Amino acid sequence: MTKHVTLRKTGKIGTFAVLCLAILVSGSCKSPSEPEIFANIVAQNLCGAAVDIFMDGVYQFTVEFAADETIYDVPVGTYSLQAKKQGEEVLVYSDTIEITQSLNYIVVIEGPSHIIVKNDYGQAVNVYMNGVLVGGIQSNQGVVIPNVAFGTHELAASRTSDNLLVDSISLEVEDVAEYVWIIAPPAASEIPLP
Repeated sequence: MTKHVTLRKTGKIGTFAVLCLAILVSGSCKSPSEPEIFANIVAQNLCGAAVDIFMDGVYQFTVEFAADETIYDVPVGTYSLQAKKQGEEVLVYSDTIEITQSLNYIVVIEGPSHIIVKNDYGQAVNVYMNGVLVGGIQSNQGVVIPNVAFGTHELAASRTSDNLLVDSISLEVEDVAEYVWIIAPPAASEIPLP
């Protein structure tokens, strides 16, 4: 059975009808040219220890060292991202991320500490960390090794003139800090007599 209804135009639309129409349009009539944007935030951990990831102060997950994890389907907006040493309040990384496109936003969590190396040896030296050349340092100069990961690092200095090892140290990086290594001048017994 079909029922026919006649509508009359009165010139007024009731407030309730306008409100219902507004709710319907805003809630369910999205333009196909304006799709919702969702992105992923990939946290890559290179800091030397497992870290807990927080977004806007809310725990998301733990990322092991040399691994990555993803926060999926993050809507458009601005977010605070933090990484803390697993189970501790040691802040390793903090940044603000603005999501504007449907992309993978990659966050690299590097070592939070750095090592300042000062050359008081009296001659130019080459500095090595974990067997890899960091660079040369002139006498009475210094260099900063940035983004040092947590863990034990072997530092060595050799004279640039003949590659003779002049100093070395094993350094344990456990905290977010500035570490200083001073390459000492040779002891009096090491100085050749004329």
